Amino acid sequence: PSRCSRNGDSSGVLHSDRLWVFSPMEKISWTQLDWVDSKTPASPLFQDVYFSRSGVLEEYRHVFWEGNQLLERWASGRGNRLGELGFGTGLGFLFTWNEWLKTRPLGATLHYLSFEKHPLSPENLTRVHALFPELRSFSRALLEQYPPAMEGIHRLRLDSVTLTLVFGDALEWASKI
Repeated sequence: PSRCSRNGDSSGVLHSDRLWVFSPMEKISWTQLDWVDSKTPASPLFQDVYFSRSGVLEEYRHVFWEGNQLLERWASGRGNRLGELGFGTGLGFLFTWNEWLKTRPLGATLHYLSFEKHPLSPENLTRVHALFPELRSFSRALLEQYPPAMEGIHRLRLDSVTLTLVFGDALEWASKI
C-alpha cells in the first residue's frame, strides 16, 4: 500500500508527513544489481562496478567534500544546496548527510538534489549500505522513507536535510523542479 495520500487540491501532489511525490507518475522497474564478489556491487546494465571497495568513503571525502570546499562554504553560510547526477547506491548522500550533521551551522538546513534514471531497490540499497556500518543509522532513516518505484520527484525530510530524489532522466525532469 502507498504511504501517500492525495492532498485534496488539483496540484497532482501526493504527500504524507514525510514524503512528497510530484506527478505525473509512471511505474518504473528497479535496476538489477550484481555482485563481483560479496563486497563489490556492479551494474549489469553498464557493465561496471558502482565503486571500488577500497576507500570509497575516503574518495567521497577527497573528491566531493574537500574538492567542493563544503566545510568552508557551510561555515560561511553558503553551499547548503547540493546537486548530483546519479544517486546510485546513495552512499554519496549518506556520507554528506553524516558530515553535514557534524559540521553544520546551528539551525542550518541542507537541500540535496539527486537524479537517478536507474534506481536501485530498497533491498539492494540495504545490502550495499550494510558494508558501511558507520552509516547504519543514516541508511535506516533513508530506507524508511525511500520512495516507491515511480518516476517523478520525491522529496524526503531527514532531520535538517531535505533530499529531493528524482527518478527519471535528468534532462526531462530538471525543468520541473
